[in-house]
Amino acid sequence: MAISPTAEPLLLVVRTYYGLAQQELADFLGVSRGLVALVETGRRTLPPPAEVRLALLSAHVSREATCPASSLPAPAWEPLQLHQRKCLRQAQGLRQELAQRQTQTAQYQRRLQTLPALYQALLPTTPDGAETKLWLQKIETQARHGLVECGPAAQALLTVRIAALEFEAAEVGRQLAAGAQPVA
Repeated sequence: MAISPTAEPLLLVVRTYYGLAQQELADFLGVSRGLVALVETGRRTLPPPAEVRLALLSAHVSREATCPASSLPAPAWEPLQLHQRKCLRQAQGLRQELAQRQTQTAQYQRRLQTLPALYQALLPTTPDGAETKLWLQKIETQARHGLVECGPAAQALLTVRIAALEFEAAEVGRQLAAGAQPVA
């Protein structure tokens, strides 16, 4: 049984209205995705059982205009609130990490600044000069590597990440204050 020409666009109307992919509508209608595509372009028709199922969906499309908006469930804001708290917690954690890196940077810088004096003071006065020299070289290497990991560039990156998280939390707050309506 052929579907009427006026019902063929209905398939696309229903699919668009509900935001269904061709495969999703095909699954509901009990046909292949390819047949849905062919029906949408007018090259094929739906079999009668699929027409009946399409009519069920289309009946809800036309009735929707008379449905009161209050019949929809109240929006759930908890996911936004949770996300905002998560952003703020992450920013706080990064602030603590930044403070830690600032402290470490100061320590590494002090090591490097005092190394020449330590070389002068320790090498001539210690009986195991070679071991002392290796130890001083080791703490110098650690300080130089530490400055790369904790220094100004790493701190700048953390500062940017903190600002981004705080901005995101503020934007979520604005959405919540506006009733979660997207701001253009």
